[in-house]
Amino acid sequence: MNIKRRKYLKSLVISTLFAHIQPFSAQGKQDKNSVLKPQRLQAGDTVGLMSPVGIIEAKDLEQAKQTFGSLGLKVKLGKHVLDRYGYLAGQDSDRATLLM
Repeated sequence: MNIKRRKYLKSLVISTLFAHIQPFSAQGKQDKNSVLKPQRLQAGDTVGLMSPVGIIEAKDLEQAKQTFGSLGLKVKLGKHVLDRYGYLAGQDSDRATLLM
């Protein structure tokens, strides 16, 4: 078998395989250009408040809790939400753990 024939057969097999693979949109996947939106929050849903970067003042945190509460949402505070470490909202390891 010469090299041209091998290349042809190899490309024929590959093209046959790809012809049977459905595109993502046909498999129920999202189109890469479509916007994926979460469902709206409903009264009774829980929101989490955390500070992954900068410091949050206690009065601002209380105001946020009241605002979310007035919308009928439950509020869960992050474990280290009021921590301080210099100008950051706590130690790096604590903030990283919170995000994970």
